Formats: sequence, structure tokens, C-alpha cells
Amino acid sequence: MPDTTFEELCATLRDEFGSAPVSSSEHPRMGDGDPVRGDLILRQEEPFTFAVGATERGQWVELGRFTSESEACAFVLDQVRRSRRPGKHPSAAETAESERTTQQATDDIRRLLGLADPAPTPLDAALTVYIWADGSAVPGRHPEAVSDTAIRAQVEGLIERMDAVTPGADATDLAAWADRTVRGFASERDDVGEAGIRALAALLSWTWR
Repeated sequence: MPDTTFEELCATLRDEFGSAPVSSSEHPRMGDGDPVRGDLILRQEEPFTFAVGATERGQWVELGRFTSESEACAFVLDQVRRSRRPGKHPSAAETAESERTTQQATDDIRRLLGLADPAPTPLDAALTVYIWADGSAVPGRHPEAVSDTAIRAQVEGLIERMDAVTPGADATDLAAWADRTVRGFASERDDVGEAGIRALAALLSWTWR
């Protein structure tokens, strides 16, 4: 792969495997790699030094060091081809679990750094009051608690979609399954944050107890 860019590497991986299991801080959001799950990381350490490795139990494990990004990309492609079968796409459950693990790790880091959760969105606030309106320890449904009819319709649309889901074989841990399921819905929107996710997951988990 002469003179291959990181973008071209990701395109090749997606074409062959359905995803690009590599990440790079120099190219944010371009790859699909999840460092928490041990996917490959390509990073530039000096102007002409590129390292490829992974994190294991929080420790950096270097697999190769190169003088150009193109060489590093070729190494990544070779490593992925050795470890994966072409056409093997991650399942919806695997993708949701990866997203849940990544978000949990992000939340843990924010707590360690003393950072507050992102400000709740208007839909977060509506979801929270709709589900916890009476201050009970048990989640419920309180449409009367949301006076804005437009936002109440959004809340009930999300809950209706959630109600259509039933736990499968992967729901051995009901709370974790509910969290994964809700995060899958939330990832399709930009107006549902952590507060809304927690409220919906609590309702979904309680519904199937």
C-alpha cells in the first residue's frame, strides 16, 4: 500500500470488513476503532515517527514504529487482515456494547477529573420529569408532567419505540441490556443526553422485571 493515507486505510478496511477497527487522535472520528476494546491505535509521536499499538488494562502496548504514516497504515492493514475474516461485520449487540463501554469509560474519566456531566437538553429534562414525576424510586409514565405538547410527543415517540423492543438472549443483565438498547436509540439523535438515557433505561429495565 504505497503512500496510503489514514483515510484511505479506513476506506479499505470498511470495504473488506465492514468497519475500520483503528483510531488515531490525529484523525478524529475517521476510524471506527474502540481503544477500550483493544482495537489498534495509530499515533504520531514525533514529526517522522508513527507508532501502532493498543491499550491493555490501561497500558500502552506498542506493536510497531515507523518513519511514515503510510508505512504505519500498511502495518495496520496487515494486522487486521491477519486477525479478521473478510465480510465479518460486528453485530448490533457488539456495536451497542462497544458504545456502552466507551461511554462508561468516558463517564468514569470525567468523574475522576471532577468534571460535571454535560448540561441536559430540553428533551432530557422532559424525559426525566415524565418518568420520575412523582419523585418515586420506581420509574413510571406521567404524561401530565410535560405540558409542552410538542416535546411530550417526542418523549412518547421514544418510549413507544422502546416498548417495541423485547429482551433477547443477550439480556442476562437486564440493566446493562436496557442501557445498551437505549444508547442505540440515542445514538441516532443529538438531543438525548445522559440524563435522558438514564431515565429511559430505568423505565425499560423496570418494565421487564
